[in-house]
Amino acid sequence: MTMASQSRNLGLALPLRENVGLQKTLELAREAEQLGYRSLWTAEVNGLDALTVLASYATVTSRVQLGTGVVAIQSRTPVMTAMSFASLHVLSGGRAIIGLVARIN
Repeated sequence: MTMASQSRNLGLALPLRENVGLQKTLELAREAEQLGYRSLWTAEVNGLDALTVLASYATVTSRVQLGTGVVAIQSRTPVMTAMSFASLHVLSGGRAIIGLVARIN
């Protein structure tokens, strides 16, 4: 298996961090897609909404899947969670993957 074919099966965890900044993170998302990564993942860290971060990645990519590591469902209503995910899925051209957690101890 070549390195190029291996990279097509890889995902990259790419949370938006304040010390990196939005523009640099978007550049990293674009570069990951160009390198052949299959998916980009983020979670709700640093108070940022995962679906909004993924929506920003959708604006600079066209092929990679966009996934949430964990979205805490108790922080929004089930209907709002479904609507937000559906919006991301449509706006990204069907590239959204969602991860949910129902309870955090």
